[in-house]
This record gives sequence, C-alpha cells and structure tokens, in this order.
Amino acid sequence: MVDLMTEVEVMRALGIFSVIAVVFPTAKLLYRVWKNSVPRSIVFVDNNGHVVKEITADSVQRMDTEELVSLHNRIRQKHDLSIGTRAA
Repeated sequence: MVDLMTEVEVMRALGIFSVIAVVFPTAKLLYRVWKNSVPRSIVFVDNNGHVVKEITADSVQRMDTEELVSLHNRIRQKHDLSIGTRAA
C-alpha cells in the first residue's frame, strides 16, 4: 500500500512553499531597488532638455582635460545646465 503524507508533513510542505513564495519575490524586488538606486553616470542637461555630456566611471579616465574645463566654464558662466544621475 502507498503511504500518504501525514497532516504534519503536508503543513510543513505548505509552510515551506509559502515562505519561498514570499521570500523570492521580495529578494528580487530589493535587488532591483538596490541596483537602480546606485547612480551609474552623471548627466548634464541644458534648458532645452538636450544631454550635453554624460560622465561615467569609465569615461572619466578617457576624457580630455580641455573638455572638462570647457564644461566647467559653461556651467560657471551661462548657468544653463542642470545636473542629474542615471542608474542604468
């Protein structure tokens, strides 16, 4: 004859499944929130909404100092750029 699961075993299995059903989506949500909350780049946008310059960690090492100086002068003199961040 086939041994069926007892009531205690069924309750334990359902408990494990319900914990997994809560923990897995919560962990996935927390990972996505953490991943999107860390800025990956700095974006300079002018008054018209055009992206003037986007600076990432990789592009800083390759940037020309003259380019940074001209961007700095534009920010100081014209005051027409806003600074934001992008996560992805």
